[in-house]
Amino acid sequence: MVAYEHLDDMSRRDVSAFWTCISKLMTKRQPKQRAKSSNNNNNIGELSFEDMEYMLFTIFDDTANGIKYYNARDLTEITLGMAKIVKILRQQGKRRGEDSSRVIIRRLLLSKDLNPNRELFKLFAGASIDKLDQFEARHLSNLAYAYALIDCVPEFDDRSDLFDHIAMNAVETKVEFNAQDMSNMVWAYATVDKPHAVLFEAMGDQVVAFEYLGGFRPQALSNTLWAYSKAGVNHPQLFQKVAKHVVESDSLDRFKSQDISNMVWAYATADVPHAKLFQRVANHIVASDSLDRFYPQDLAITVWAFATASVHHSKLFEKVANNIVGQDNLDRFKPQEISNIMWAYAKASFNNPRLFEKMASHYHIVASDSLDRFYPQALSNIVWAYATAGVRHPKLFEKLANHVVESDSLDQFIPQDFSNTIWVKTIRGGGKSIVKTDNLDRFDPQTLSNIVWAYATANVPHSKLFQKVANHIVESDKMDRFNSRNFSNIVWAYATAQVSHPKMFRKVAKAVIQRKEEFDSQAVANLLWSYTTMGIIDKQLFLSFVSTAAKLIGTYNNQDIANIARAYAVAGVDAPTLFNDRFINKCVEKKDGFVIKDLSQL
Repeated sequence: MVAYEHLDDMSRRDVSAFWTCISKLMTKRQPKQRAKSSNNNNNIGELSFEDMEYMLFTIFDDTANGIKYYNARDLTEITLGMAKIVKILRQQGKRRGEDSSRVIIRRLLLSKDLNPNRELFKLFAGASIDKLDQFEARHLSNLAYAYALIDCVPEFDDRSDLFDHIAMNAVETKVEFNAQDMSNMVWAYATVDKPHAVLFEAMGDQVVAFEYLGGFRPQALSNTLWAYSKAGVNHPQLFQKVAKHVVESDSLDRFKSQDISNMVWAYATADVPHAKLFQRVANHIVASDSLDRFYPQDLAITVWAFATASVHHSKLFEKVANNIVGQDNLDRFKPQEISNIMWAYAKASFNNPRLFEKMASHYHIVASDSLDRFYPQALSNIVWAYATAGVRHPKLFEKLANHVVESDSLDQFIPQDFSNTIWVKTIRGGGKSIVKTDNLDRFDPQTLSNIVWAYATANVPHSKLFQKVANHIVESDKMDRFNSRNFSNIVWAYATAQVSHPKMFRKVAKAVIQRKEEFDSQAVANLLWSYTTMGIIDKQLFLSFVSTAAKLIGTYNNQDIANIARAYAVAGVDAPTLFNDRFINKCVEKKDGFVIKDLSQL
């Protein structure tokens, strides 16, 4: 190995370049060959495994032991080179027949469980901190990028971490950052989940300050937007600036499919509406001769973004649907991508029967022996999509039902996922699964209210399910986790389904009396209607809600007014401060909106 033979003559710059070269070489396809002992040849000349190991360890030790002597540029290059090597090795995993150099380098840079050698990278981080004021903008950006590649955030004795120090220096030198530097910097912080507000504000302001964004490559633009959305950092001016640049561009041909999908995902996720941007992107995709350059993930993210942003573009959805339907098979589509596509079409109310049939018939869903590859969220989103779109596919629903029923436990199901699944499976007896669950502690209040609401709405009361949920609420010591809408929806569901559980109603009444100011008009009306419908007259509850109900008089719809009037009449509670001239005037004002049932209740 040339580097080993000339190690004494190599400069610090040469050593740092060595690790960059190794990372580049590892991206090339290598001939398969097992790591062999000293009696066998290796893929690099006639070196034995032991000889190569000794040489690489010597170069590695020389690098690590002298790390404090490297300047900012070389230190960054070493760190980035090794980080790229780590990422490559982690992605590829351990393989049979791999060459000896990879085996040896893995021992140097990774632990047995394929995590980065954190002591090594902490050593590099400490050396960087000591001379961080010497780092140029490009070096700061590359340093953050390197650690983000391996998802490593080294912490120091004072409880600060490397990213804290980089951010402070980057803010001070923000004017020195070019387009790629800024993109890499915010991408790194978003990737390691470090939404440093001051840094993001500084980088965003710097982008906005540019007169023209031509210096940004499409990938840098999309990565920048992705980072702000991923980190949950708002910067409206940045999003408007980029959108204006994209809309006014002569062409989007330079944008790869991933650039496009990441960009619209960012706007949808950040909830930044920009109709012209979405229109420009949609028109570009529709005008394309083919969508072959769009990977399944890009297609899924794009339609998901349009649906989430409530941007309706029928030609876009039609083009994507035709592309998917026209494929020989959907083997390249991952379960989450199928789920997102189905969800998007249902959310956008774009019903394409051929697409739904193609997806359902795909062997991963119907023909496969197992649905274990699908996360619960993906399963629940898929059946929600079919139910919402009104597309019948008995085989799909039967397979899903069997999968849920035959599962050893529902621990893998996030409660919200399970409630979505139940919503479309109520007529199939899906409540049996939740009844068998040992406890409902993992089900949050929103999920519980969604489930009983779904059963009541579908007119499938399922008494065992309702009893289990009610008992859970009665025994719960976490009533503060319920909000006003959770409370009102739950009692409304029990009243609508005519399932009696006085203990639960009493516990809810006690809780809502303390929280009455949190209720809106619909929640008040549904709550009071539910108690009288079930014949549970809690005088204290009705009296306590008089002032709240009176304050909301201007926001009630016709049914709310009728329900409240009926509730107080049935409860026999006198409420002159509610039923006064203002209430009568509101009834007169809305007289044309009352149906016969409302008028009879009044």
